[in-house]
Amino acid sequence: MLNKQQANGKAIGAACRHSGRALEDCFSRNPKVAKSDIFAGWKEMNEYMLAKKMDVVPSSSEDCGPDPDDKKKAAPEQHNTSAASEPAKDGE
Repeated sequence: MLNKQQANGKAIGAACRHSGRALEDCFSRNPKVAKSDIFAGWKEMNEYMLAKKMDVVPSSSEDCGPDPDDKKKAAPEQHNTSAASEPAKDGE
């Protein structure tokens, strides 16, 4: 039986293959996961998809979640709702 880390790596690899992500991209997005486990899952899914003549199912977005290194993008925008700060329009 696979341990949790191996199973997680295989699941990541399979998901990468199923979504059409390159193996190298999968490695770079998951640096803490053993490459051998990712490859095993990717290869297994590749063989399965070829046997069943399945097409790639691309994700609905480019990124599969927030980038943990880029927390500044997630900060809410600040809007100034003060009427005094808006320029006066001619004719009103």
